[in-house]
Amino acid sequence: MPAPAPVQLSAGWNLFAMRGIVPRALTDFTTDASFRVFECKQNYDCSEIPRTTSLNPGKPYWIYTATPLTINYWLR
Repeated sequence: MPAPAPVQLSAGWNLFAMRGIVPRALTDFTTDASFRVFECKQNYDCSEIPRTTSLNPGKPYWIYTATPLTINYWLR
């Protein structure tokens, strides 16, 4: 049976990279919708992207959340 492997993000700004090899949206792992996702390029050129955007595994993103956020990964 799969085991949960939750990741807890603190309130405020969090540097985050998706686990695995398949692009997935954070909304696949949490029902909380009070977070914002930002993607940055060189020279701090950052822009907000929709929460439902599939994130590329290993690529860094900035997540802003006003309250702690739990991301519920499942290990298979």
